[in-house]
Amino acid sequence: MDSRRVFILGAGFSKQAGMPLATRLTEFLTEDFDIPGNNFLREWYEDFRDRVIWLNRSSQHGTSSLNVEELFDLASYDILVYRMKAMSSPSTACALYTEYADEIKHALDQMEADLWRVIIEKQNEGVGNLDGINKFSGQLRPADTVITFNYDTLLEYSLSCQNIDWHYGFNEESDKGIPVLKMHGSVNWVKAPDEASVTDGARYKVLFQARTRHESPATIEKPAPPGYDLLCHRDCSPTALHRGKWLPYMAGRGEYAPAGLGRYKPLDHLPGSWRVWSKAIGSLKQANEVYVIGFSLSPFDSMARLHFAGVMYERAKKRNVPKSVVLIDPCACKLLDNFRSVFGSDVRIQPVQKPAEEVNWSALLSQ
Repeated sequence: MDSRRVFILGAGFSKQAGMPLATRLTEFLTEDFDIPGNNFLREWYEDFRDRVIWLNRSSQHGTSSLNVEELFDLASYDILVYRMKAMSSPSTACALYTEYADEIKHALDQMEADLWRVIIEKQNEGVGNLDGINKFSGQLRPADTVITFNYDTLLEYSLSCQNIDWHYGFNEESDKGIPVLKMHGSVNWVKAPDEASVTDGARYKVLFQARTRHESPATIEKPAPPGYDLLCHRDCSPTALHRGKWLPYMAGRGEYAPAGLGRYKPLDHLPGSWRVWSKAIGSLKQANEVYVIGFSLSPFDSMARLHFAGVMYERAKKRNVPKSVVLIDPCACKLLDNFRSVFGSDVRIQPVQKPAEEVNWSALLSQ
């Protein structure tokens, strides 16, 4: 019973409660492309989508839908092309190409800003469908670690409803309970200037304080540069977040904290993010069993691939690899080569080819 277990969660885990996968998320975030009168953006997107689908037609996971991470990643090259054309064109055409590039960039920025709204709305709709997540969370032990790439708070809410202690892995929190390490941030997190005070401690708690990263005043000659604190809403329930009880604070004094979309996510803009990543990496260094649920380790998770592979490389050199990696996904068998490239050929990877909601967690985790 003292085996150290790490659970890595992706979008497929939250799908059982109705949260959208990356392809469905694209549909929600591109709805504004159909606004009458916005002909360029609509025509650009239709052409862009067709090109990407053509590009993926022969791939192992080819699909007629567009992954939102892929959208953000590849659209940047169309922006680049329009700006290249602008530099090589007469003034009139230059202005037009620049306008096209700016319009695509603005659309992507707006989609990223809308991401939190879509997730909050969808998790509120799914709050009545938590049976599968409850069955999973009820099997967790205090020594377990959860690494999640999801922005939603469904797991945290499930744990709280079952009176299971958990925390986000920051030093400013109590370390009692299960670490829920949110690698890309969370819809209930907000960053605020470090000179701002938290006026409502009953509703907000500090996860990371910018001033704690600097040396003590006695050892520095100049004041520390301004930074951001990371706060979160104490009530992680989807209903509370959907009602917007914390929005007045965020709208007036802070910014939403999810890291964003695409291959490159500016995690250095997320205060204290390295504390989460370092604890996740540390847990993988110690793990005997790793369970990957609804997470494909796609090319759009390059940072995770690189650093997880680094852990496994060091463990392989010491002949101390995890006892097993259990891969739970409807496409688990197709993902085996992808996971072997990260975890190594010496690790036994067991595919469980089914969605998370069909897993008997009690039976699986008692093996």
